[in-house]
Amino acid sequence: MDVANLAHVKRAVCYLRKSREDEQAERRGEDTLAAQRAMMEREVLARFAFSCDVCEEVASGDSIRERPVFRALLSKLGVEYQAIVVKDLSRLGRGSYADMGVVYDLIRDRQILIVTMDAVYHPANHSDLMMIRFFMFISREEYEMITWRMREGKASLSRQGKWVAGSVPYGYRYDQERRVLVPEPDEAQVVQMIFSLYVEQGLGARAIADTLKSLGIASPRGHANWRPGVIQRMLQKEVYRGTLEYRKTKRSKADQRRMAAPLAERIIVPNAHPPLIAEALWARVALRRDAKRKGAERGDALPAVNEGLRELTRVVRCGLCGHFMQYQMNRRAYRQKNGVATEHRNEYLRCFRCRVGVRYRMVERQLLCVMSDVGAAHLVGNEEGTNASDDEKAYAGVGRMEIERRVAERKVELERRMRRARAYLLDGTLAKDEYEQEKKGVTDALLALERINIAAGVERATDDVASCCDLGESALANSYEARVGAAPHGATLADVYREMASEWEKNRLLHSVFRGAILRVIGDGRPRDPFHLDLYVDRAIQNALVL
Repeated sequence: MDVANLAHVKRAVCYLRKSREDEQAERRGEDTLAAQRAMMEREVLARFAFSCDVCEEVASGDSIRERPVFRALLSKLGVEYQAIVVKDLSRLGRGSYADMGVVYDLIRDRQILIVTMDAVYHPANHSDLMMIRFFMFISREEYEMITWRMREGKASLSRQGKWVAGSVPYGYRYDQERRVLVPEPDEAQVVQMIFSLYVEQGLGARAIADTLKSLGIASPRGHANWRPGVIQRMLQKEVYRGTLEYRKTKRSKADQRRMAAPLAERIIVPNAHPPLIAEALWARVALRRDAKRKGAERGDALPAVNEGLRELTRVVRCGLCGHFMQYQMNRRAYRQKNGVATEHRNEYLRCFRCRVGVRYRMVERQLLCVMSDVGAAHLVGNEEGTNASDDEKAYAGVGRMEIERRVAERKVELERRMRRARAYLLDGTLAKDEYEQEKKGVTDALLALERINIAAGVERATDDVASCCDLGESALANSYEARVGAAPHGATLADVYREMASEWEKNRLLHSVFRGAILRVIGDGRPRDPFHLDLYVDRAIQNALVL
């Protein structure tokens, strides 16, 4: 250790933080930071005469943002401290490459010396700078390799039905030997009671929570009160039907928001552990839950004309989860400089499950672009019946529940096929171009399944529109028929749409033109992000577009 390089150092800081190995030791009850501090004082700090403050990082994160002590320390380097003492150079690295660039530039520009157990690195020395860059790069690559191995190891175990998805859900306990979920008899009865109360007695989440409290049943965290949100989440957990889900969500690199992962990346293993809820009861709960969801999602009747029906109600589905996207409007009041009070409104089309959204009117304009190429005469006399697509013919005469069951089974097969392809890519059996071709085939097959779901859903939607006419909207229905039939010669469907006064009429027209639409947001799901819209046009309208 070159002590001469430290002659000008008056004050230094010793930065201590836990490594991944230290975290494992912490779980065994060891105080790793205290042991690291004693070692640094004995092996390093005792050799020098300068004063040294000690900063301990309790948190352990991948980025500077997740290490508050280190983030505060950076502003003091070169001002209060002329050197930083660490166990090894990896304690400064392992962040993202952007973070490493920030640390490296600061050390180089402010001429901060780095003291480790083995050497002193001076930024004025070209060889020392090269070593700093080298060790930072190596520590980051080591971190990436460790993270990849852990991630792939968990994925491999989850494909075998092993539980690696975090905390054990209420109603189960974790079998450490087999690494699977095993029912906890007392808690399992509570879970079955919740599902039964929801279906058999028609109770909502708050009423179920009150019932459990009156019976003296403690919540999953041991509290006397049950939160309705806990009940709602339990009613949606696939784990209670014996299905293991892994990689269902992922974090955005930009702002760390949790969002739904693409279907091709998810790992879904049916019958991974004993179910607590029978399949028939689960289906009934799912139907009632979807029927209560705001926006009248799949299988529901359309809302009444004056009860929230919008132009795009049940027209556009989310490309991630397949559920109908819903209308949302935000109002913001503000006062102009001249004192006039004004209200600003923003309209969005959102999927509240996947937390993605787009501008409502942008989607509407894309639909109108297609309708502007079709004359209104092509719709007259063709609203009630159209030619079925090939996907619909394959499922002709099959009930909607049966269609959903077959589609779900097919999706599981495609997921298994994709997992095999990824495994073959990792062990070298498949080349990258072969893997991409296989991935494209799976993606195309998933899109075809979405078309089948759309065909089944729109058929029900048409029935729901007809039922609206029986519930007191016959005057509006007659107005709709008259408006379409009386369209002037040469008028397009877009012209007819713009002339319609009510949102109910516009919605019915869209259902007559489009068999469905799938929207995929390109980006993190913010309303201003671009999106891709797959439109499934009625067969008669397709012929008009071709002509």
